[in-house]
Amino acid sequence: MIAAINWVKLASVSCYDAGTMARKTRVTVRQLERFFQEDFGRTSQDWFLEQHLIATRSLLMENTSVKSVDFRFHFKEPSHFICSFQRVYEMTPTEFFNRFRPWHSERD
Repeated sequence: MIAAINWVKLASVSCYDAGTMARKTRVTVRQLERFFQEDFGRTSQDWFLEQHLIATRSLLMENTSVKSVDFRFHFKEPSHFICSFQRVYEMTPTEFFNRFRPWHSERD
């Protein structure tokens, strides 16, 4: 039954927190960790960070400012958001925003 869940949506409504997700799925955090390791081949923390960054990237592409994205997703520190984003996408959120903003053109 746990496998039939929309994990991406549940992660979002759980604020990317394993304890909250475990409560919502009525399992222990340890059971949730085992599930993630078995089904996704990674820890819940790694998967949450990946989903978190996918969501932030989508907002940046929709012309949401870096500051607004950081605030909306409740990163503990802005530097954590910036470092995590840069490690995965090989550019800072600001560089990404400037590169992919809707009004960007080759003449910029």
